[in-house]
Amino acid sequence: YLVDTQKNIGENLKAIADNSVLVVYDTPTLMKKSSRMFILSKCKEHNIAVVTSSADYSKSGAFLGLIVDDKYKMKDFLVNLQNYSRFASKFTDEFKLALGVTKVFK
Repeated sequence: YLVDTQKNIGENLKAIADNSVLVVYDTPTLMKKSSRMFILSKCKEHNIAVVTSSADYSKSGAFLGLIVDDKYKMKDFLVNLQNYSRFASKFTDEFKLALGVTKVFK
């Protein structure tokens, strides 16, 4: 869903079904701290996994962060299990190595 103002965030989140995945892009509106905290809290309430290209989102609670450099080459693959502990057993050392996970937040 296209979000061009902070007012659109709540409306668009209501349209996402529980137990879904939300991909958050790096836009000025979505990168504001207030937007990030609102999105992550609402997604946690509705069991929506957040995937992002933002290290800030990953550190704040997004499930997966695929961070790229200025040439769009993957720099970091972050996994945050703080809100997704049910997946912790899946992230064995071998699995993390195979995926290229660079950091796991617990």
